[in-house]
Amino acid sequence: MGKCVDWVAVEGAYRAGKDSLREIAGQHGISEGAIRKRAKKEGWLRDPGGTKRQIVRAAMAGGTREGTQYAARTIAEAANQDVADMSAGLAVARGCINRLSGMVEAAREPRDVKVIAEANRIAVETIRRIRDLDDGASHSASTPSSDVLSLLREHYGL
Repeated sequence: MGKCVDWVAVEGAYRAGKDSLREIAGQHGISEGAIRKRAKKEGWLRDPGGTKRQIVRAAMAGGTREGTQYAARTIAEAANQDVADMSAGLAVARGCINRLSGMVEAAREPRDVKVIAEANRIAVETIRRIRDLDDGASHSASTPSSDVLSLLREHYGL
């Protein structure tokens, strides 16, 4: 039968960062590798100041370790959804640019060329925003106007 290890105490010592892994392992009769494996599996961090802040905040908020883990999972899921949304937005913007490239060849009227150019600018700007390529200074002045969008819909079935 295996040893009964007090993993809560091991985790506490690990997170506290006061003792070396060798010392912690010796105190609990386990190997350093076992501690590293468990720490990696459970996401332990050796950050005494940060750990103390986490513990105090959780206690003051009435939180639990499970609650913290749930919050981390929820944040990760939301981030993954944001990435999926941004990827879809990039695909749409690229599709618009590709379609506009074909339309510019067929455009004969200056008004049509202007609408295509504005639509292209909007699509490129969308890509730049999604990829966070701008410093933020130009974002407010570049909202597409409703008449450009209505012209696109009317003339090109967008």
